[in-house]
Amino acid sequence: MRLLTAVLILFAILPMTKADDACLVAYYSFDDGTAKDLSGNGHDGEIHGCSVVEGIIGKALKFDGINDYVEINPSFLLKP
Repeated sequence: MRLLTAVLILFAILPMTKADDACLVAYYSFDDGTAKDLSGNGHDGEIHGCSVVEGIIGKALKFDGINDYVEINPSFLLKP
């Protein structure tokens, strides 16, 4: 769970290539207040308890460190 949180935070604050990059597995901008996968690969997430805040670039998710998380359905593309 902590790894997923760290990955989501990185997606929110680091500049990315275009959302339609062929090598991109998932892309979450959080700018619309959702965890919609903008890569087009359908790895949409469901936000549980997080609040949407201003990020370094656009929006970000703020986790309380207790029980906030983003749930993403399992996929073979998301496995290491």
